[in-house]
Amino acid sequence: MKIDKTIAIFYHMPFLQVDKTVSANPVMGTFIESLSPYFKKILVIGFEAVDGKENISYPIKEKNISFISIGPQGKFWDYFTKKKRVASILGTYKKEVDYLLLRVPSHSSYLIWDSLGRINKTLLLFIGSPYFTSAYHNNNIFMYLFRRLRSSIHDYKMKVIIKNTESIIMANNPSLVELWGNKYNKNIDLVNTSSLSINDILNKKLIGKNPSSTYSLLFLCRVCFDKGIREILSALQKLNKISGDKFNLKIVGPIGDLGGTDLNQLINDYQLTSKVKYYGSIPFGEKILKFFKEADAYILPSYHEGMPKTIWESMSQGTPVIASAIDGISSYFKNMEEIIFVKPKDSESIVNAILTLFDSDVLFKKLQLNGLKKVKNITKESQAMIIANHIQKNWV
Repeated sequence: MKIDKTIAIFYHMPFLQVDKTVSANPVMGTFIESLSPYFKKILVIGFEAVDGKENISYPIKEKNISFISIGPQGKFWDYFTKKKRVASILGTYKKEVDYLLLRVPSHSSYLIWDSLGRINKTLLLFIGSPYFTSAYHNNNIFMYLFRRLRSSIHDYKMKVIIKNTESIIMANNPSLVELWGNKYNKNIDLVNTSSLSINDILNKKLIGKNPSSTYSLLFLCRVCFDKGIREILSALQKLNKISGDKFNLKIVGPIGDLGGTDLNQLINDYQLTSKVKYYGSIPFGEKILKFFKEADAYILPSYHEGMPKTIWESMSQGTPVIASAIDGISSYFKNMEEIIFVKPKDSESIVNAILTLFDSDVLFKKLQLNGLKKVKNITKESQAMIIANHIQKNWV
């Protein structure tokens, strides 16, 4: 199936342009390239990176993909300057764009839609919860209220887009389908988003992993309080007291909100300097999959989530997953069959889950095989086909 049309795609992740090469965060890069076979032309609308350039490591190679720079993202107080600039740049593309795909939530999504002349055929792909949730961690009351206000404004603007377009609305897990469907009183379709290719997923016949005598745990995500870094360090401290120092932890990912605390100091506070190693931020690819493959378990004790792609990545390498029983995850997996659930903000729950996993070879193998079975169709190829099929069915 080839749709002889032009689609524009926007999400708030920044891009980096050097000469004629455009690079993206791997999440966006693999997503955009997965749609390349289905469209005549793809216009990628994006802000140019100012900070965090080390995380923008995926070069976009497909010839039918072009990048439209709308300048630096700037700060909240730059909004009106940014609005004028974006409207001027995108105004010249109004007649060129047939479809617009917005990965949301994104504070700039309404601005993009409006600047392109309010594209009638707009697809909203929800990949996360509203910006404000009761689980959001911030000790600053002003930031708490500010985030809540911005979340309400964003949700209202999504209603405006939905009301004024022939919109197709999708979400990337069952919890989000229900959440956003209730919020907007609309039917929302499910599409699983993933950076994995079908070739990245191990064949179950090749699974030979058994937990080692010294257990290697992996925490791979943005390193911040909302992801449960304190709870996993506390759990590791307790586990090593119980086991005689048999557990170690690898941490991979960019540093997020640690409340002003340095990660090394945080690790030192839990007396774990010899048991924890931080590897920094590593782009998606073979190196990331190797971290999952070599780990005995992947731990993600988040306070809130959409649908973490890292769970799929861990399962694709035959590595059992322990994660918080929260919206975005809990509706997707069977506890003790495909995943082990823990209580958010509860280090003792993590301790019990890890001991349970490594005390049973039967459970370990069950999670491996069921995880591989679950992830089999969660690929970038399948996500692109679903999106293209919906556009073909509704608009072509």
